[in-house]
Amino acid sequence: MRCAGGVFREGWTPASTTIVQGLLQAGWTVVLAHPERHAHFQRNLSLLEELVQMGVHLQVTSSSLLPGRSAPAAARCAYELMERRLVSVVASDCHDLRRRRCDLRDAAELLRNTYGAHVARMLTSTVPRALLACKTVDRALIWQHAPAAEPYWERILRHILRRQTDDG
Repeated sequence: MRCAGGVFREGWTPASTTIVQGLLQAGWTVVLAHPERHAHFQRNLSLLEELVQMGVHLQVTSSSLLPGRSAPAAARCAYELMERRLVSVVASDCHDLRRRRCDLRDAAELLRNTYGAHVARMLTSTVPRALLACKTVDRALIWQHAPAAEPYWERILRHILRRQTDDG
């Protein structure tokens, strides 16, 4: 397996999909970072499903999962990607401490309360470490212990209410 990083600066086109297919066929691991923040993917979740089926890993930004910390469209897309079990990694995207708050710990807590400790650990620690070490990751193992799908907003509301009860 080969690992490398790259950026599609001109947006996503059919040629982008062809490039990704070529990378995967050549044995590269492809991780698509923060797709929830791109309007094209927000409108085309089926494209993300197709990419994941091809072998692409999706990395969602932690702030997109936390209420009020991202644009509403990005949050909706991130929630839907989680519901569809398409996410392989949750990361902070914290390039520095001045411009972007590092909120991975908050997201990990939300993931634990929403999907369980196994999924939280897989998304925030186990899978990122494996990908950085250029190891193969079986996406099915990430979600195998997740609770049955229920509307994300119900779980978020339960998480918020639980925090208020714990704090008060």
